[in-house]
Amino acid sequence: MLLKAKNIQQKIYIERLLLYRKITKVKPDFIRVDADEVTYPLHVILRFEIEELLITGDLNLDELPSFWDNKMQEYLGIKPVSFSNGCLQDIHWSHGNFGYFPAYTNGAIIASMVMKKVKEMYPNIKDDILKGDFSNLNNYLNKNFRNLGSLKNSADLLKSASGEDKINPEVYIGYLEGKYL
Repeated sequence: MLLKAKNIQQKIYIERLLLYRKITKVKPDFIRVDADEVTYPLHVILRFEIEELLITGDLNLDELPSFWDNKMQEYLGIKPVSFSNGCLQDIHWSHGNFGYFPAYTNGAIIASMVMKKVKEMYPNIKDDILKGDFSNLNNYLNKNFRNLGSLKNSADLLKSASGEDKINPEVYIGYLEGKYL
């Protein structure tokens, strides 16, 4: 789509729009840490499923590469061409670290829940942030999250920071839909 500006305000708007489209593009990637926000959880789900199958003995190590490749094709529509962009890309398993991957997506879900609450408390927070003013955001996070981190258990901290009793993936889905659709 070709956009043509009639004045400087339109030019600035068009440049911002094009930049926004560029940085919010959904494009499946082989590497988890390079994935966009929409496909990242699929990387985590793949790893969780594999860990569960390995631990229960329902997946043998010699089956891992082909299982990985098939799931990448199923979930993301791409198939790795090497182990380095496939099943051996993460260091977690070689260090014996299992069960960590879901924490990454849980963190994103919780962050979206906290931000939803911040927006309820400070309806103009987006404008504040755009102006470089993070004082309301920092005050909220300090009062309801940062200063309580070691004083409360996870459930109580979640309640304090987000107002919700449990992790709510619907909030994260709403965030993704609002940003990418």
